[in-house]
Amino acid sequence: MTELLPWDALSPHDASTLFADFGAPWWVAGGWAVDLFVGRETRKHGDIDLAILRRDQERLRRHLSGWDIHVAHDGVLTPWAAGDQLAAPRFQFWVRRAPGEPWSFEVMLEDDADGDWLFRRTPSVRLPLERIGCVTPDRIPYINPEIALLYKANHVEIERNTADFLLAAPLLEEVPRRWLRDAIAMLYAGHPWLEQLH
Repeated sequence: MTELLPWDALSPHDASTLFADFGAPWWVAGGWAVDLFVGRETRKHGDIDLAILRRDQERLRRHLSGWDIHVAHDGVLTPWAAGDQLAAPRFQFWVRRAPGEPWSFEVMLEDDADGDWLFRRTPSVRLPLERIGCVTPDRIPYINPEIALLYKANHVEIERNTADFLLAAPLLEEVPRRWLRDAIAMLYAGHPWLEQLH
């Protein structure tokens, strides 16, 4: 098992520079996506999550040639073997510049089909691909907050997840707010966020 710590995470601007010529869609995800949506850094981030489409994982391997990439699954990190194509339920990489260096970022694989993004945990929850993300004024792409919050909704006991919800939910427009409310209601009956989304 590869060591889990330490971290020296890229900033969103560093990630944008690194992925400027990736040649396929990518987005900042997780808590940083919420902060990019809000327009300011609202809390300390110990890491940074990036998202790409699962079908672009070989492009990722070529783009990060020379970096040390590990598959994260069930709490274990293993080197990403040449030719290994991650299929569900595996979806996550940890990336660092070289063995022994701090971890720099995570990459999450997002699924899509028939022009729609599919929620990894329940593929019947979906959105048109063009609604998956947005860009900041300085051109950093990020996952739209309703998707970031849906991923956080199953762990409300984690303080940062609830803090991100309380920060972003009041700023959601009606269509994404309704989509998030309906998705949470379908997946998590009686969820504490539902009342605030009505």
